[in-house]
Amino acid sequence: MYSFAIAGAGSSEALWAWFAARREIESAIAALDEAAAALVALAADSDWQSDGLRALHALLSDLRSRASAQIASLSERARELERVGFA
Repeated sequence: MYSFAIAGAGSSEALWAWFAARREIESAIAALDEAAAALVALAADSDWQSDGLRALHALLSDLRSRASAQIASLSERARELERVGFA
């Protein structure tokens, strides 16, 4: 049987907010990871030698870079959250 200590109302609310924030950050990172993987495949598929497809390739590469930057940013937020505590 598990034993759980009853936390005060204020700390319980903070703990709930911490877990909710962590869950949302992890969900966002997972979604961005999926999008980045799809963008890699799309960028490779669009690497043709026509102006329209070159433009599409450049756009997909830019989107992939932006997704990677957002993943890095969210990963930093997750590290900050871990430093706050509760885990």
